[in-house]
Amino acid sequence: MDLDYLLSMIEGKDTSKGFEVLKELETISESTNALYLYMDKFIDMVKSEKYVIRVRGFRLFCKQARWDVDNIINQNIEDVLSILNDEKPTAVRQALSALKEVVLYKSELVDIIKERVLAIDYYKYKETMHSLIAKDIRELVEVMDKVKYLEEFKVWVEKYLVDLPEDAVAINFNLYEGEEAYSVQLIAADEFDEEDEDWACEEIFSTEDDLFVIPMTEDIEEWEDALFYIKSLIEEYLKVSSCRDILENLEGIGVGFVDGNIELLKLD
Repeated sequence: MDLDYLLSMIEGKDTSKGFEVLKELETISESTNALYLYMDKFIDMVKSEKYVIRVRGFRLFCKQARWDVDNIINQNIEDVLSILNDEKPTAVRQALSALKEVVLYKSELVDIIKERVLAIDYYKYKETMHSLIAKDIRELVEVMDKVKYLEEFKVWVEKYLVDLPEDAVAINFNLYEGEEAYSVQLIAADEFDEEDEDWACEEIFSTEDDLFVIPMTEDIEEWEDALFYIKSLIEEYLKVSSCRDILENLEGIGVGFVDGNIELLKLD
């Protein structure tokens, strides 16, 4: 694979082909650090006079967050976030989406990113873009708010995942509603049936009283909102899990309140 050639194509005149290559490079970045060596190039691309090049450079810059052992993103985040004030509203929208990758792997940058995101003046764009950018901002802020729990959740769940019984074929995150908080319990089962939720009753392992606690807030007072919130938290965890090999060998991963239905989750 000639990465230099592919990178030259995303700066070429053929916009459609360039976009196809961008998606290919983003996919490569999810499984290998091969493009991390080109961080300086991506930073320069963000400074380009051409809108398309700025956006593509920023997206690839963000895609390297999981590989950033040298903290290159940390050192350049202030400068590259200038794209949030881009003259093109579509550039801002793509940047907001790309930043989700950064906040997942760079929780230490959440505060500065959040400050810059909330300062976006989207009213300077045409009116049809106002609600779209506002929605993008809300979605990113929601991800950033989850990140504060994500690292703690990751530590909690992985201390058990590494020692699951050998005959475990599925796991479920049991949810409990308290007066002031929601609690998560991890169980493992030696049976799984996508059509029959009783598989979760065949537990061979449980974290028992060691629960992961999430305080109740105004946004998650109702159990439906809490289920959505915790489910999305677990989905974000699955993206950054250090136990992916263990999770991939499971037949099923579920989440649900103990007196309700189980919702099945999928690895990306």
